Amino acid sequence: MGPRVAVPVGLLVLLALAAGGTAQDNLQKITFPAPRSVSNYARLGTTLAQDLSSFTLCLQMRTDMSSTSHAGVVSYAVQENHNELLILNKGRGISELFVQGGKGADLGALPVWDGEWHAVCATWRSTDGAWQVYTDGVLQASGSGLKVGGKVRSGGTWILAQDQETVGGGFDPNQAFSGELSQVNLWDRVLTPAEVGPDSCGQHGNVIDWATTNIEVFGLATSDEYICDVDECADGTDNCHAQATCTNTDGSFTCDCTEGYSGNGVNCTDVDECADGTHNCHAQATCTNTDGSFICECTNGYGGDGVTCADIDECANGTHNCHEDATCSNTDGGFDCTCIEGYTGDGVTCTGLSDLVFTDVGMDYMTLSWTAPVDLNITRYRLRYRHAGASHRDLSPPPSPGDTAATVPGLWADTEYTFTLTAFGDGDQEVGEISGTETTAEVIVNVECHEDHMTVTFPRAALPAVDVDNMHLLDASCGATVTDTEVTLRAGLQDCGTIQDSSEADKFIFTNEAIANQLTSDNGAVRGTPFSKRFRCEFLRQYVVSQGREVLYNIPSPRVQVVDAENSFTFEMHMFTSSDFTATYNSDDYPVQVTSADRLHFGLSVNSPLNDLELFALRCLATPSTDPDDSPSVSIIQDGCDVDTTLQLDTERSNDMALYYSIQSFTFPNIDDPSLVYIHCTMVVCFQSDPDSRCSQGCIPSSRRRRAVPDLSGARVRRASETDHITTISQGPFKVENGQEEAAPLPTVGIAVGTAAGIAGVLLVVAAAFLVRKKRGRGAKEQAEDRVGFDNYSFELWGKDKAASATPKPE
Repeated sequence: MGPRVAVPVGLLVLLALAAGGTAQDNLQKITFPAPRSVSNYARLGTTLAQDLSSFTLCLQMRTDMSSTSHAGVVSYAVQENHNELLILNKGRGISELFVQGGKGADLGALPVWDGEWHAVCATWRSTDGAWQVYTDGVLQASGSGLKVGGKVRSGGTWILAQDQETVGGGFDPNQAFSGELSQVNLWDRVLTPAEVGPDSCGQHGNVIDWATTNIEVFGLATSDEYICDVDECADGTDNCHAQATCTNTDGSFTCDCTEGYSGNGVNCTDVDECADGTHNCHAQATCTNTDGSFICECTNGYGGDGVTCADIDECANGTHNCHEDATCSNTDGGFDCTCIEGYTGDGVTCTGLSDLVFTDVGMDYMTLSWTAPVDLNITRYRLRYRHAGASHRDLSPPPSPGDTAATVPGLWADTEYTFTLTAFGDGDQEVGEISGTETTAEVIVNVECHEDHMTVTFPRAALPAVDVDNMHLLDASCGATVTDTEVTLRAGLQDCGTIQDSSEADKFIFTNEAIANQLTSDNGAVRGTPFSKRFRCEFLRQYVVSQGREVLYNIPSPRVQVVDAENSFTFEMHMFTSSDFTATYNSDDYPVQVTSADRLHFGLSVNSPLNDLELFALRCLATPSTDPDDSPSVSIIQDGCDVDTTLQLDTERSNDMALYYSIQSFTFPNIDDPSLVYIHCTMVVCFQSDPDSRCSQGCIPSSRRRRAVPDLSGARVRRASETDHITTISQGPFKVENGQEEAAPLPTVGIAVGTAAGIAGVLLVVAAAFLVRKKRGRGAKEQAEDRVGFDNYSFELWGKDKAASATPKPE
């Protein structure tokens, strides 16, 4: 970048035109020192070779003179007129352009009197006397009618910094110029505004070329090298970044990144004041970086411009969200809401109701209770309930104002419901609300497999909108037995449409189906959906040589669930394939073939949502059938004491809720083949914190036993605490190879016993796993029957003459 040059306002300039050259540039500037003197001037060593009917004169100048001074910069004089071309500042801030003397053109005030370099260009043409004057490329004044038809005549003299009154002389010290001049160029035509440009650096006139013209200086005037400055900032030729400021310097320019950016000016990047901590945001304000700056915003609870933030008293200005039955307390940057006495909640929500409790949970109903303050004026209640995917419903009639409990009927089994109780007071204004979520009881479906038949039992509550009175099996003549609480169907293995599947050589699978229509009202309305649920029993069959007939054996379920009030305990017993206790045998794997050299691996466990429990193996024994009272039997654990010497407990894997055992395989003496082994275990679960539990008593040796207990029922179970829970599970069979040739056994299968499953509306699914619930307080014999869901005796396949060949069940 470089200095800009302009003609001083009020400066008399006389321009004499001379022929330009194209020789090598000789850039210089002439300095005319103060104080002004007629001795200080310069003369160009050229003249006009021919008259000019138009011209453009450009120069660069810098001066500290006042705009009120008289001064001439360039003067051209011929013998006929000493003001052949003249620009004169008359000292009143007015400049004039003269051509061939006479009245000049008023140029106004030119902005060149500031001590900086400026470029000045003046144009004129004869045809219409049009003229223009530019400073730094900007048109300052223009007009017409100046010496129309005239010409600037040739042969004159060019003088810089003085006003000629005679050719080459007659200077007046009050019209002398002090300052610096350079780049005086003359053309014989009017340049366009684009050609004039913001400065005259590098220009070469075709009549006078400053770079090739000889200049003679006089007095104290001096000639020095001149760096023609181009204002790159002004003409846009700089390479400063868009987020930088360009500053012109002599012969160059500088780039400086603007505030909020960093770099060398050519490359500028945003400064993240928020990250580097150079922002001035308040401690209670958030700083957000922006391109080249940042924004401060007071955080919630504070007000201000972000640089200054003050706490907002939401309680005072009413912008809090506290409940009308709560008090608001202002805090620094926030507020606290506290429900007033007699109300509960978080302060944003306050209710006069509390302690919503589900006191009775059934399959198709729910009973709720709650607490309301004595002084709370309640005129009515609304109890609203819904389950996922359904619209809400209101209990009708609703609870009375004085009620603190209500029962909601007509619910779906095993379904989660949300209940909202709302209390209203005077003017039917809401005075309290409380909500809770609970799931209705799951449905227990029992499938029992007997010697010659199987039964399925459904709870009445699980069959809404089902015509239970006409429910039947595949054979419609086999109807249901209906009570107030249950619906039971009995299917003979050879009748009632029971389907026998023996496609697998070792299996007998008996399947039937419970069928019912929807309820049809007297008005013809049909509600619900058709009901159809299959159930089945699977049997393992063996050929007993001594009896000369096939005998069917069931495979016990590995799982029993005990329900006591609100608590649920699921006991499990599994047979494992190896001593790492990772894989278990499935129903299809039975009977498991083992040799006398193999070890049997079994595990006992209990699952419950309760904590502080421990599992205790009270008794384990083996029999040749699913009947734990069968004979012969082998005792493995008795009254918590290990009896079999080969029994080993895996202490690394066992824990409070699971026990893992291994025992050497064995057979029974004096028993006909096939030699099947079932293992039966009685388990007790206790609270660890109960010092009177049976678990805490541990092993009770035979010397301490009060009496012998021949079976698993009645008084054989020692219980020292009413909080203990007990059940018996059987697993097997194992077939132990004794090395002797055996009769080719017929294929074997397992029994699949139905499980409890959830019923949503009229939807009931009977799963393949067996699950039985047991209620506390029932007789030992009833519990023994429930624990597996069917008679625990071996039985034969009945034929057409089953009555005559029936083998009585052991007493």
